[in-house]
Amino acid sequence: GRIVYANKRAKVLLGRDPGALLGTTFSAPIETDEPVEIAFPHADGETLIADMLVVALETEGNRLSLVSLRDMTTRYQAEAQLREREATYRAVITHANDGFWQMDRTGMVLEVNDSYLRMTGFSRDELLGQRPDYVDAEEDAEMARARLARILETGGDLFETRHRTRD
Repeated sequence: GRIVYANKRAKVLLGRDPGALLGTTFSAPIETDEPVEIAFPHADGETLIADMLVVALETEGNRLSLVSLRDMTTRYQAEAQLREREATYRAVITHANDGFWQMDRTGMVLEVNDSYLRMTGFSRDELLGQRPDYVDAEEDAEMARARLARILETGGDLFETRHRTRD
């Protein structure tokens, strides 16, 4: 469709003066029920990612489309950085020589790396969902709960522990 009005925010979003946009064409669906993700070039050459919502309007015999754009570029960049950090973290843990396991706030094992499995002889399925006292050779369930409470309260703890092996 042809642009017949652009607000001041269009200058920030598109990098063009709203007046300069009038009369130009913009390809958009006739109507959307939910925002649709689109990518298009900004005047500075960068790619803008936006959520677009299109509402059909009838006015004075003309069919118009009200197009609303919300800049999502920063969010998508942050999500990409988070995915990259997660991939790096996962690669370090996966390939570490040290055994590693991750618990949720209740003490249930959520993740365990292959090194830990090799050291203990347990399978991943045997350990996921277990609590630390399942493998700890010296602490019982109450001691493990107390340690977890300290970790949650202080943000961490440095300690040594002995774990039993499957056999």
